[in-house]
Order: sequence, then structure tokens, then C-alpha cells
Amino acid sequence: MTVFNSLHGAFETAADVYADRIALRYGEKVLTYKQLDRLANTIGNMLREKLDNIDEAAVAILVNNHSMLRYVYMLGVLKAGYTYVPLDAKAISERSNRILSISGAKILLTENDFEDFAKNVINIGTLKSEEIIFCSLDEIEETNRNSAETDGERSAYVIFTSGSTGEPKGVEVQDKAVLNFISSVVDKLDITCEDKTVSLSNFSFDASVFDMYPFLMMGGEIVLISENERQSVTSLNNYMIENGITIQCMTTALYHLMLNEENPVLKKLCVIGEKMLAYKDKTYDIYNMYGPTEATCLVTLCRINKDEDDIPVGYPLDNVKIGIINDMMEELPSGEKGQIVIGGICLAKCYRNNPEETNKRFIRLSNGEMIYLTGDIGSLDNDGNLHCYGRMDNQVKYKGYRIELDEIRKVFLQNDNISDAVILLITEEHGSYLAAAVCSKGEISEEELRKYLERELPDYMIPQKIRFMDDFPLNRNKKIDTKAIKELIRSEYISDAPYGDESIHDICKKMWSEILCISYEEVVDNVPFKELGGDSLQMLTMISEIGKQFNIRIPFEDFITDPTLSNITQIIENLSVGE
Repeated sequence: MTVFNSLHGAFETAADVYADRIALRYGEKVLTYKQLDRLANTIGNMLREKLDNIDEAAVAILVNNHSMLRYVYMLGVLKAGYTYVPLDAKAISERSNRILSISGAKILLTENDFEDFAKNVINIGTLKSEEIIFCSLDEIEETNRNSAETDGERSAYVIFTSGSTGEPKGVEVQDKAVLNFISSVVDKLDITCEDKTVSLSNFSFDASVFDMYPFLMMGGEIVLISENERQSVTSLNNYMIENGITIQCMTTALYHLMLNEENPVLKKLCVIGEKMLAYKDKTYDIYNMYGPTEATCLVTLCRINKDEDDIPVGYPLDNVKIGIINDMMEELPSGEKGQIVIGGICLAKCYRNNPEETNKRFIRLSNGEMIYLTGDIGSLDNDGNLHCYGRMDNQVKYKGYRIELDEIRKVFLQNDNISDAVILLITEEHGSYLAAAVCSKGEISEEELRKYLERELPDYMIPQKIRFMDDFPLNRNKKIDTKAIKELIRSEYISDAPYGDESIHDICKKMWSEILCISYEEVVDNVPFKELGGDSLQMLTMISEIGKQFNIRIPFEDFITDPTLSNITQIIENLSVGE
């Protein structure tokens, strides 16, 4: 792959070579590389004029995940020589306002769907009305290039992750790191202009870097997808087949669901996010990957070809160094567990406007090399294959996101009616969920508290279970007994009684209670599984447990058609009679 100095320079070369090939597709709407390039030119030129040609600036982007504007805006910001800051379109909250402030964004590029958020930004004084730009794709004219000259040191983007201090941390990644990532991934996965992928990742999530750049730089096609078409793994898989998708990246949770699907078109499935628990032989290759946002999306990958208890996450990408250290910062030999550290060109520049957190995690060694302390526990095989075992600190992995529990707690404590809160990730046989134990000092209901949390936090950071308590239990050291709190929360829905001679309905109700982590009484016959808090992975678990208990097989499609307790009970009764 040719060596480039900037991301927009690499894209412009691809746009010249693959001018008439399709870059983006959404339904019947397509943009060729030439069209995408010329639309982005217009945005870049507008930004330079708007900001009086200043050398550096952060520009926030807020668009729907299936919007082609996402790519036009992103490339336009890069062409202007600036840094883009993607906001989460699915979790607009006060956190988004804080991200605007921390990043120092001078402009917000958005679309009409987010007019209310823009008004709020203006009202609280984060940005002025003239600093917020609304566009629709049809309104943007195509213009010629006038791109800024930048080098690999330019900060390409700032993606925000959860912060231990209660404030989100902006990971600032430079062009040179992304270009190295692209070159290595393209080489190891053999990505070409004939490849197609679905843009599954949230724009504000670092996996979007994988979804976009390797394909755009090689003339591949990116297919956008609506929320309806990704509601179930079956509909997603069908969408991939219909659109001829050859390479796909997805979270580990979604991959586990994909194991029950067949796809004759797909060539490579790349998995990232959490620990891979299972493998099945497929007609396509399966790759496991690992990497924090602070090291440009991913730093290791390997092809998986067998099921084992401890599935590895891969070998380092080009120009990436992986090590395992102990508490004394001493490197450990192969096979020993310790903290994973990362070095090389992949490392982020810093946490945006946060030198204290930067200095905690990015360490300069005596030989001048910089390393990043991941906080992840891992070990290396003799051949350098990495294994990952979880976290060392109060950060957790949940639904593919890295979450600082202290950030959630801080939001609870900012409510005048809450005196204290304990936030926990509770893991059961059937999955994990966030829970909160709360001491109140005023009158506040759970419904009122949830409405407050919805304004302040993205949905994946809102605890599924909230328990109000007069006081927190203490252990013998007079510290909060989190173990006792977990058991109190679990006792609301966990029953140790074996399944007896109950009816099919009652057995299923008990299963739903345990898998959804809700009380038996909360399982209502005609309320859909998802409305009770279930996700696709829990749905798959439910189907598996039904199969074990009743020795039958319920097709996934039958479950999602009418996923209520009453309907599933009827399906089981019909299948049991058929047996």
C-alpha cells in the first residue's frame, strides 16, 4: 500500500483511482467515490472560510448512523485540516454537551433531526447559532478540491470513552496512527476494491474506524443500514447476503448470535469487543481482534480455526508492540498473567485537554519509548499470540462499551435527591447487567430517577436494576459490602428451586425471570421480551434453555415474530404435542 501523509490525501488518491465505483449505498441511494470526494470538498472549503483558515480546530459531527452525511462531514473536516469529534446520535444527553465543551469544538455539523439538541446547545452557551451548521445531502453542491496540507501529526479525530473521574475522556488519535492501522488491516485481511461491508458501528464508537477507513482507502463499498434491518441477527444476516457483503466487523455479542446463521456470501467475519466464548466452523473465516480506543481501534488479530476454553485475541499489527507487565512495571515471560501494555505508532496522542489522565496512562520509558497501560489483564503465548482475561480496575466491558462505573455514580450523586449510590456490573450464567443501589435524601421515585438518567447518560450506561436502600451494608472493615448488595439485588429474581411439575407457562415464566434478571411477578404474559429488558443475546439464551428443558427447537424467527410469554408457551405446547 502506498505511504500517505494524511487521511484525506489517501482518500483523494482512492477517489481518483476508483472515481466511478460506488463508495456508499443506502437502499436505492448511492454515492460514487467521485461524488463523495466533491461533496466533502464543499464542506472542507466552507469550514476553512467559516473559521478564517485557522490551522487547527475541532469540529463536532452529529448525524444519524445510517446517514451518508456522516462520511461527507467526516472527510470534509479532514480536508479542511481539522479534527472531527463524533457524537452519539442514539444517546443525546447532557453528556453530549460536556463532550462539546471538553473537546473545544468550534463548529457543530448536524442535520434537521437534531434541531432540539442544537437549540439546547445554544441556550446553555456551549456554541452560538452561527457555529451550528445544518445540511442535507441534496443541498450540498459538488466543488473542486482545495484541501489543506497536513502531515501525520495532525489529530484526525477525538472519540470519547468513559472516564474514572466521572467525566468522559476524549481520545485524540493522529493521522499517522490511523494510516498505519489501515495499511496493516488491509494487508492482513486482503481487503480490495471488490469488498463490501455493512456500517454497523456507532459513529462515536471506535469500531467505526474499522467500518470506514480500510474500505474507503481501497475502493470498497460501504453499505448503510437502518435500525429496522438490524433488529434481529436473522434480518441482519439476510441484509448482508442481499447486499453481497464480503467482510464484516461486529461485536462479540452479535457474533455469538451469528453462529446459528448461515451466510454463503461472507468471506471474513471480524469480531471485537468482549471475550469470544465459542467458535463454529463456517463457510467464511472468523477473526478475533483486540484493541482499546487509545491504540486506534485494534492492535491484534488472528484467524480462529478451533474451539477452545481460552480463545486468543491475536498477534500484533504492523509497528505495534504488545507486552505483559507486573505491578513493578517489569516485563513478564510468556504464559504469565499481568497487565497488557501497548507501544508503537498506534498510540493516541493524548486525552484531549486532560494532561492528568494522559500522564497516568501514557508512560514514557527510560529508552524514550511511549507505552499505554491498558488496565486489561492478559498473557502471551510463546509465539506472541495474546490472550485477554478482563479488567484490573473499576472499568467494565458491557455491551461492547468500556464503561467507568464511577462516571455513572457521579451522575447519580449530582441529583439533589440522592445521597449515595453504588454501581455494580452483575454477571450471571445467562449474561451481565448494570445495577445500582441508591440511598435517597428526598422524595424521588424510580420512574423519576430513570427520566433523569435518560437525560444525563446514554442508554447503555443506565442501570437495568435500581434498588433503593436506607443504608448500605458494611463489611467487617466498615467499608460498603458490595457483595452483600449484589446478593440483595439478585434475591429479587433468583430462585434456587429446581423446575418441578409446574405448567409449561410457569416454567417459562421462571426462565424469563432468571434470564432477564427481573422478579417473577414482573414477567407479564403479553409484554414482549424486549420491552421487559431483553436483548438479542438473552433471546438466544432463552431459546437454548427452552431447548434443554423441553427437548425441542424453537426457530429464532418464530421467537421474534411474537416474543411474548403467552405466545412462546403456545409454541412449546404445539411442538410438544407434535413430538
